[in-house]
Amino acid sequence: MRRLAIVTATNRELRAAVDGAPKISSPDPVPWRWRGVDLYLVNCGMGPVNAALSLGRLLEHGSELRGVLNLGIAGSFDPEALPLYRAVVVREEIWPEFGLRTADGVDPAGLKYGHGTLGGETVHDRVELDPESAMARIGITSIPPWPPGRSLTVAGASGDPEQAEWYRRRYSPDLENMEGFALAWACLKYEIPFAEIRCVSNAVGSRDRKDWDIRGALAGLGPVMDTLRDRME
Repeated sequence: MRRLAIVTATNRELRAAVDGAPKISSPDPVPWRWRGVDLYLVNCGMGPVNAALSLGRLLEHGSELRGVLNLGIAGSFDPEALPLYRAVVVREEIWPEFGLRTADGVDPAGLKYGHGTLGGETVHDRVELDPESAMARIGITSIPPWPPGRSLTVAGASGDPEQAEWYRRRYSPDLENMEGFALAWACLKYEIPFAEIRCVSNAVGSRDRKDWDIRGALAGLGPVMDTLRDRME
């Protein structure tokens, strides 16, 4: 039996995406059958370290994996283009905290070695994703018309407009999240189909309550999962 892994950072995201899912208190994958689909449910915890830990445990079941879907919420660097609640398909993951730290920021090529190689190319701070191919391999016949985005993975969320603007100028990202790069890198390295879909919960860098609606963004994860299930072979 092959299972599709649904990976989220929190139980709130997991239970919003998969109705009826149990509350999970460890990073270990939990077998679950949902609407006729065999799943592994993974509550990985917040941040790239927890994400990597959980993927390590999940990879122990590598031969049973149909693929990995990372669902969750994220901040938007441009709320006019990607407003609250919008579902976004991630096409590139960026990790701005890897490399040699200098007065001008982090130089991703400042260290002799990167994370490793993909297709003969050294990976430093970016990985490109191919959601069409990944979803086809998973058995999802087509991607819904959700907008594409480039996502920035951070260990500490941007807490002020100046930090957000610095990231915007340096990397031109659309979203900010805390797990995507670690999950994507592990799956790409081990040739496991991976797709990431995020619903916008806030404006990056703003602490103003009017720019946040976590509950509303969570409410969008269920329809995302329903849509994918309807397109699953």
